[in-house]
Amino acid sequence: MVKFKIQVAKTESGGLLKISAATTNPKFIISGTTYVYLSDNSYISCTDKGLFKNSDNTLSSYFTFTAAEMNKLKKLNIASIRFNIKGKSGNFSSQTGNFTAINKKSYYTTSYKNSKNTFDTNKEISVL
Repeated sequence: MVKFKIQVAKTESGGLLKISAATTNPKFIISGTTYVYLSDNSYISCTDKGLFKNSDNTLSSYFTFTAAEMNKLKKLNIASIRFNIKGKSGNFSSQTGNFTAINKKSYYTTSYKNSKNTFDTNKEISVL
């Protein structure tokens, strides 16, 4: 399982989405159109602007949100984010292709658990 780190920040003109992933090849990039799916089954499409920063073991790409999209994110939870990691993979390299980061606190739960299993992204974004 690949671990991803998703961050949202407020800017003067809207917002910024940062997607980071561990990698074995810093020449890979997170690129292409990224889709942010919301709790009401709508989505926000983020076009690739070529904003990325890779280190030896981490890929990071940035996508922009408009002010209207940030307002939408303040009202609705992020359900998942779909994106692509591109590059030429080898036998022992990290995975490439299409990935989906799902808003879940834990993949393991019981039917007796009463607590919510997702992060309240709308509340966190409203604080920005």
